[in-house]
Amino acid sequence: MSSLVHRLRVAGAAIVIGCAEMGPPPTVSFTAYERETPHTVAGRHSRYVLRSNGTFDLRDWTGADTTTYTGRWTLSPQTSHTLLDFDGFADPYGCGEGFGAFLMNGHMAVSYCGVMLQAGLEEGVYSSAPVPGSPGPAPSQAGQIAFVRDGRIYLANTDGGGLVPLSSGPGDGDPAWSPDGNRIAFTRTSGTTSGIYIMDADGGNVVQRATSGGDPSWSPDGEWLAFTCMNPVMPDICLAKSDDASTPDRITHDGGQVGYAAWSPDGTRIAFTSDWAAYDLVFDIYVVAPDGSHRTTLVTTTHSPYEHYQAAWSPDGQRVAFVSCPWGWNICSSSVLAVIGADGSGARALVAASGFASPTWSPDGQIIAFASSRAIDWVSADGAQRGRIIDNGTSPAWRPERP
Repeated sequence: MSSLVHRLRVAGAAIVIGCAEMGPPPTVSFTAYERETPHTVAGRHSRYVLRSNGTFDLRDWTGADTTTYTGRWTLSPQTSHTLLDFDGFADPYGCGEGFGAFLMNGHMAVSYCGVMLQAGLEEGVYSSAPVPGSPGPAPSQAGQIAFVRDGRIYLANTDGGGLVPLSSGPGDGDPAWSPDGNRIAFTRTSGTTSGIYIMDADGGNVVQRATSGGDPSWSPDGEWLAFTCMNPVMPDICLAKSDDASTPDRITHDGGQVGYAAWSPDGTRIAFTSDWAAYDLVFDIYVVAPDGSHRTTLVTTTHSPYEHYQAAWSPDGQRVAFVSCPWGWNICSSSVLAVIGADGSGARALVAASGFASPTWSPDGQIIAFASSRAIDWVSADGAQRGRIIDNGTSPAWRPERP
């Protein structure tokens, strides 16, 4: 925690933090406002509570080891964001006690002497979003998920039972269900080489469909796979037939980092992440037609000043879940799960996650399963409810309803 409260990484450089001057106590209507920030480190969390009298507590714990920090908060004089002033920290810059922090679009970042700095914090890169209590029951809709544990793909019921290993590993990941729920595409890594494979829902009949690449996504008719492929230098999005090993078709050619393809339910669009706007710094979500034409931007820094990954279309194609991270250079230590309209409107943070959360929708579009703190959790599509499906898992994929 000491590095968290004393250092900030901005554009690759670490600097010492000062603080924000605190104004008079804010005028607010709530009694207490709580936010939780899970970490990629198993068992580690932070929770801070803002009170209407202008005080706050920040509790940082791992297992039985707990540290509580106190201070005062106010609204930034330049913006409507929140500044946190911690008690008891040295102030080498003469601008107040300790250091300040602010909340922006669901993320926790920092303020240096009242000036907003859009960067993540060290010690796991804290991000935050409203959390309605601790993980609780299984989701209301019964179903099955495929997920990854220790380099193997498993199948489980959404109540956490019925666990069945499907793949042999040890380098399997990125499971994606076929539209009929009868097959799973996945990435298999051996050494430094990754390829795209398909297996039956029971783990049998494994076949290779691309000799390189990852993150497969099925077309709605089940005939094609979109996936991240490698050109000689940088990745692109490619298409390959699901039933033969023909040469993949490359549909992006613009350079930079490209990945996380997601085919829309109507088959007319493929969403993906790229840093075309600012190489290695700004990762936005774009949409193209399956032939690579008609490229448009879906999620940008207009919606949040951070990075955006892993688009997942709702079953009706009206919404897109995605992961937003307060960091740079394709690193996502912790994150927020958000939803946006398919037309790019109405972006909304739902819940704090941990790293690349891999959101996946239930067949009725009411629930989103996601990975967080090395477990598979779920949140209702309106953010009102949350629970846990199974511990020790990543990369969930909710099985479609079968005809």
